[in-house]
Amino acid sequence: MALSSPSVLTQNFDDTNRTTGDPYTTASITPTSGALTLICIQTAASLLDPTVTGAGLTWTILLSGAGGVSYNTVGSPGDRLMVFRGTGTPSTGAISINPADSVTGCLWKVVEWTGQDTTTPVVQSVTNRADNSTAVSVSLAAFGSANNGTFLVGAWNAAVRTWANEGGSWTNVSTQVSGTTPANALQASWLAGNDASPSATLSGGSPEWGAVALEIAAAAATAQPRRLVLNQSVSRASLH
Repeated sequence: MALSSPSVLTQNFDDTNRTTGDPYTTASITPTSGALTLICIQTAASLLDPTVTGAGLTWTILLSGAGGVSYNTVGSPGDRLMVFRGTGTPSTGAISINPADSVTGCLWKVVEWTGQDTTTPVVQSVTNRADNSTAVSVSLAAFGSANNGTFLVGAWNAAVRTWANEGGSWTNVSTQVSGTTPANALQASWLAGNDASPSATLSGGSPEWGAVALEIAAAAATAQPRRLVLNQSVSRASLH
């Protein structure tokens, strides 16, 4: 089965000020059993990783912490963009994003793929940030297979600006998520192929923003069993 395009299970924002023990909560979802499920999270005024629970899955930030990037270093306070992966047997339910400190707002996008490699579905996770810039790019290593896809996530502190992907075969993953107070935004794009230097631009302004790029691995093709063909030249007598 080929690697699917990402499906969005839910996305939204919450501008409420929250702290540890007072989590942000997504809508109820039902992840597909056996799928690769990720949640992209932006937190405002926090540089610490929250704890993520729910939907029957165990949520872990990607690749021992490489799934997150702190940005907005010119202004104050700073913000953080993270990607968590859910593993285990899914069930229907909401996801809780529990801050590790005081947070002034949170945005999230939950996506899933099927047809992925089940052993190492996320081959690499690389981050970058840009200050006072209309564009951000990320440098990935060489891809392991031409069948693997490229997933790019970005968050920035100017919700009135619109994300634009590289064009071509890139597609935006659903709509842009934009908060109001603070005015942060979150978006993702997908390429069903390899791009070792994915980038995106905004419609204007010079915000601070962070980006995470992932290589999503497709499942290896399964060889078809060989059929045994009887030699038609064998005489009927030789079969007795």
